[in-house]
Amino acid sequence: MMTSHARVQTAHASDYLVRLSREWVRDFPGLVFDDRHAVIPLPGARFELIAGSDFLDITLVANSDTQAVLLEHLVAGHLDSLSGGENLRYRWTLQ
Repeated sequence: MMTSHARVQTAHASDYLVRLSREWVRDFPGLVFDDRHAVIPLPGARFELIAGSDFLDITLVANSDTQAVLLEHLVAGHLDSLSGGENLRYRWTLQ
């Protein structure tokens, strides 16, 4: 299993977390969230999002490096579409 993490600086972390979770809960019924924390189970992977006052922590556990990179792009793309033009920066680190 591979773990990938990014801390995204934003004052809108909770809003993005909630909006993403509301969109994805239809496709991933095991998803649980509140305004500060979300766990998103995917086939063969899992996201955890934590909203701080000025950051959004994203942790991904995936079966392979390839799957991790694909899912990094997936979640970043969805968050970017919710950001209303805010320039979110993702610096992923594989562990």
